[in-house]
Amino acid sequence: MATAAEVERMEEVKNKGMELVLKDSSSFGIERKPGNFSIPNESTWNLLQQAYQRVLSDADDDRDDDDREPTQGGFVVSYRVKHSPHKGRGVFSEDFVRKGDVVIKTGPVANFYTEDEWRKFLAQLPSALARDVAQWAYIVPESYDDPETDHSVMLDLYAGSLMNHGDTALLPPHSSSSANDPNMNSSLANTVSSSDGNIYASRDIESGEEFLTDYKLFHIKNHQLNWFDSIRNQLFTEDHGFKILSLVDDS
Repeated sequence: MATAAEVERMEEVKNKGMELVLKDSSSFGIERKPGNFSIPNESTWNLLQQAYQRVLSDADDDRDDDDREPTQGGFVVSYRVKHSPHKGRGVFSEDFVRKGDVVIKTGPVANFYTEDEWRKFLAQLPSALARDVAQWAYIVPESYDDPETDHSVMLDLYAGSLMNHGDTALLPPHSSSSANDPNMNSSLANTVSSSDGNIYASRDIESGEEFLTDYKLFHIKNHQLNWFDSIRNQLFTEDHGFKILSLVDDS
């Protein structure tokens, strides 16, 4: 639970006649570093998972067919979250990871269907964390077979939220082993999602190397959820890739 000091200052954000109250905290769930650099810790992810559980409990009262359940999982390799040059925070491997090894096992993730659910979730968070969450969340389709329809908000409830973007390498057939050279491919994605829900190393990853994922493989840029962009713009004004990187080429 947040202390009285952590909720001392309250900030009201209004949009479309609905009130969103964000708790303000400079420390809860976040380890502060010099230069305003903050690193989420386990209490951060626990707070987010608990907030999501409360949203699901409210949703269960309204919908009998709601089968959303928070999954277990996360990184199954040793990792460290730290500053990534020119990117902010990033997730770095602490061990050598072989191509094809599981990096992340199925979640845990949160899925929000409506503006009301998203606002209820954010309203439970300290304002600094709510701004981070607005940055980390992304839009996905109900089915990747038809990415134009039925969009919803997705949020990773673990350190996967801090993985930065890397482009997927487009290598010619029978290319050389340079694809495994981290010096030549430091800006390329080195992980890939699978239909089983896991995320795998797409090449050998050296200890100390940053885990990167291709946002274009899952995020919808020109989506139907205008309220999501409106709330994000209220809380966080910088773009971290989601305005230009999209599964659908709709520029």
